[in-house]
Amino acid sequence: MDSIDPKDIYTTILKIPGTGVFMKTVSDNEMTAEMTKQFVETHSAECNFYNNLAPIFDVPIPKVYQTLEWIIGKHDGCIHMEDLTKKGKVLAFYEDINLTQIKNVIKHLAHMHKNVLEMDSKIWEGKYLSNPDGLNHFIDMLVPTIDTFKEKCKRKDAFNYIFKKLDHLIRNKDFYQYGLSKIHEDIKLKKIIVHGDLHLGNIVWAVNNHGEIKNEVAAIIDWQIMYEGSPMNDLARFLSMCASGIVRRQAEIFAIDFYLECLTKEFNGDSSKVPYTREKLQISYNYVFICHILFLISGGILLVSVEKDDEKFREACWDKIELKILMACEDAIKLLDGEMKDLFKKFGDK
Repeated sequence: MDSIDPKDIYTTILKIPGTGVFMKTVSDNEMTAEMTKQFVETHSAECNFYNNLAPIFDVPIPKVYQTLEWIIGKHDGCIHMEDLTKKGKVLAFYEDINLTQIKNVIKHLAHMHKNVLEMDSKIWEGKYLSNPDGLNHFIDMLVPTIDTFKEKCKRKDAFNYIFKKLDHLIRNKDFYQYGLSKIHEDIKLKKIIVHGDLHLGNIVWAVNNHGEIKNEVAAIIDWQIMYEGSPMNDLARFLSMCASGIVRRQAEIFAIDFYLECLTKEFNGDSSKVPYTREKLQISYNYVFICHILFLISGGILLVSVEKDDEKFREACWDKIELKILMACEDAIKLLDGEMKDLFKKFGDK
């Protein structure tokens, strides 16, 4: 912008999809081509979201000025959007959310789900199916972090027991395909469109005049892997990835009931329009939660970026993350030793 005032500065964001970081880890040309194709498809999905679905979903998102499809051999794609750095902040993987923030996210999910349930299903149904090959490639990338975590963790005895119980299951790609994409069909749970990647890096929290994070959501970003699935997919990912073990356990006492309450309010109190029961939502939640043991472990290894060059601080962050993973694993084992014991027989020995 032309301006004579040096303080008159305009900032904006240009999101350009790329494969550079991932390609460094891949030497197979055939896999490189396949992954590039998947990146193009996910960018196209995000463009479609901002152009067509965002106004219907009506959740906090960045203002998008223009999108450009990625056409291999012709031009790169991009999404031109507002700069949110003055409106909000994201939290790091080792940081915590509170119960009020959790309730606010659940309200947004219920509002979005009501809008999806009310819209003409021809607009979306069958168009945002989960990508089994993409999920398998992703699991292949994350599984090696299990062994890295085993070496790095401090609570060796506790985790040795845990991995004896969970190791086969959390390495089994069939389990993830079922838990994230199929279980809702088996229990006849009406599907909706889910964000698919609701972790702390994709939730921008509003800030006050001092730059301190508040409880309100300023924006939910990165919609490129949205897909058709259970309404619990986002909730289970959000609670397992974003909350400490203690806060997650507190939230799980009320989260599903609160979601149903919010969804009923969205339908103006008409519970007959809510196509879900608590029992079926809980079953779906449990499956998705256990799927996120691997994602938690990989998050501890891959997503942690501590800027402060202080050994004690880094050590404290790791201790906090390790405890978060430990508590999730303990809760997963309780489910697998109890009401979900058949899961071991189905997927645990492969």
